[in-house]
Amino acid sequence: MQEEQEPIKRLQHIDALSSVLASRRGEFVTGRQKTGVERRWVEDLDSYFGRDGSSSPADVVQAAQQRDAGGTTRKTAIRSQVLINIIGPKTDAGCARVQELLFGSDERNFAVEPTPVAKLATLQRDTRPVTIGGQPAVTPEGQQLKVSDIVEMDRKEAIERASMMEDEIADQLDECSYNESGRRVIFYAAVFGTGIMCGPTVISRTSRAWLPVPASDGKIRWTYHSVTDLRPMSRAVDPRNFFPDPACGNNIQNGSGCFERQYITKRQIRELLREPGYIKENIYKVLSQKPMVTPLATVNLDPKSASELVTSGELYEMWIYYGEFEVRDLRAAGLGDPDETGMSPIPPEANDDDAIQGCAVLINDVVIKMALNPLDSGEYPYDVYNWRRDEDSIWGYGIPHAMRVQQAVSTAAWRMAMDSATMVAGPQVIVKRSCITPMDGSWQLSPRKFWSAAEELDDVRKAFTIVEFGNRVPDMIQLIDVASKLADQETALPVMMQGERGSAPDTVGGMTILMNNANTLIKRLVKQFDDQITVPHIRRYFEWNMLYSRREEIKGDFFISPRGSSALVVRDQKNQSAMQFAATFANHPRFGDWIDEEKLIRQVAEAIHLPGIIRNQADVTAERANRQPQDDPKLAVARLQAQTAKEIAELNAQVRIEEISRKIAADLEKAGLLRENDAEKIKAMIAQTVIESRAKENLFNAELAVKAQYGSGI
Repeated sequence: MQEEQEPIKRLQHIDALSSVLASRRGEFVTGRQKTGVERRWVEDLDSYFGRDGSSSPADVVQAAQQRDAGGTTRKTAIRSQVLINIIGPKTDAGCARVQELLFGSDERNFAVEPTPVAKLATLQRDTRPVTIGGQPAVTPEGQQLKVSDIVEMDRKEAIERASMMEDEIADQLDECSYNESGRRVIFYAAVFGTGIMCGPTVISRTSRAWLPVPASDGKIRWTYHSVTDLRPMSRAVDPRNFFPDPACGNNIQNGSGCFERQYITKRQIRELLREPGYIKENIYKVLSQKPMVTPLATVNLDPKSASELVTSGELYEMWIYYGEFEVRDLRAAGLGDPDETGMSPIPPEANDDDAIQGCAVLINDVVIKMALNPLDSGEYPYDVYNWRRDEDSIWGYGIPHAMRVQQAVSTAAWRMAMDSATMVAGPQVIVKRSCITPMDGSWQLSPRKFWSAAEELDDVRKAFTIVEFGNRVPDMIQLIDVASKLADQETALPVMMQGERGSAPDTVGGMTILMNNANTLIKRLVKQFDDQITVPHIRRYFEWNMLYSRREEIKGDFFISPRGSSALVVRDQKNQSAMQFAATFANHPRFGDWIDEEKLIRQVAEAIHLPGIIRNQADVTAERANRQPQDDPKLAVARLQAQTAKEIAELNAQVRIEEISRKIAADLEKAGLLRENDAEKIKAMIAQTVIESRAKENLFNAELAVKAQYGSGI
């Protein structure tokens, strides 16, 4: 009889625990609302999407309907309601820059390294011989084994184990799309000021395959096999769905617990019946109920109008709580019972009043699952990243909050510019109605309209007066430019990061200096991501593998180094410098010979993410060897210059011969001694003399060259 009552008592105990957790959740929800961060999130999100109360589509349509067709009367003043959004592009530019540096390539932003030991550093220089049983120990090659050799072997083994651990963690992160989650965390931080990464949480992964199995008759039979394995995973958490302990300060690990809200369909709840660890009786209880909405302080904070879907019965709110539980609570959920291996998650000697870190899942304020924290450290599986930190709270400040004042200035100036443009688009007409009357009965102005003037009106111009207003649009545009520049200063994100040149200098050096200054904030954000996300998150993955991995060869005493993120910033700057260096010095007449062509082209290819297009050095050398020999470009230039000089000299000589021939012929003709055909003969004689003189000069130069080369010949 007592055994039959035991399951009922357990369910009653869990129902009481459900009420306690629901009450605690209410405290956490109220605590977050009191911080004022929820109202700021609403304003920041509206600013990011370029929304405000007066620029919504419904208000614009209503304002347009206030204008009457005749245009003669307006009961209310119509002012411009347009909005110029400078926050959205600026937020996207800053967010994309950080995402590109951290997750823009396949490189890892972390490293696993062996923990340095000061004593081993001293033993690495120890040259004492190693003895075993009084006999000297030798290597397989027959050399004397020293203490430093043993230390070196241990060091290499530790490095190899650390490398395998790093590969294992990287594979696990790839399986759960960690890079995609990281980009979402950065987006949340840029918009709301806070991004949250959850992990590692344990999921069951089922692998299915058809495998060949030998049958009794000797034939091969294909059978279907499925293997379930537990794997760690990470995911991004919308900060609007996260409720930490109000007393945690600026570190959630200091609080007594934290709640996360998720949304789940009825079909997904039914699928939980097949998962181990869930309380099936309570799941059936939830399925028999309608979805319940948790009263929140700010209704419009619910992402994607999820509260409306919950109210309509399409979604259920699922709350996940991490915190301390008494042992009796965990035993009521069956965690004190032995599993298939005969082991109990909770040691039998544990006292019921002891506190253990665990997790509970609630739907409709009913606990459907309880589990122990899989990590011995007891850390909550959440890491918080801030764009701009608040030392008194985990909730940071994003880009929209930093730009809210300049956004208001830009919006006001743009609306005033539109109002001014409307006023100056046409004149104001003052009409003396007793003097003129429209022939069509309408006072609206239109082309080729006929008007009837009173008989006593001697000058029709006295019935009309036109008033022009001054144009203030240029002044408003200038005010918008000032607000944009101030927004650049307040956010430390210059317009150049959005793809616009702005006032950037023309020189390469000036542009490099400007880019380095612009990257100062980005470097801080990247380093902050290392400190707040990478190090604690990857450290928990390391702890999980040390506890549950079946690969003993990857385990050891290691630490997490986040130098990868900082190296990504340096790599980005190095790539830009490589492109500029190649353009400047590759064909430089003075410094070109000092550059290694292969290293330069490979560096440039890596900078543009196309390293695979570079061929092997051996193939390039072989192809060059098979080509027809080509002259040195410098020799070819010298030869061309010599040929040109020769042609110029010949042309000058020909001109000189013509001049001398004409002078001699003129002198002979003047003296009366010139006969027929004497002019051509004189020209031929002078040309022959020039050729003989040039031949002797060339012969002398050739002999001089031989003498200089061989030491004889003259």
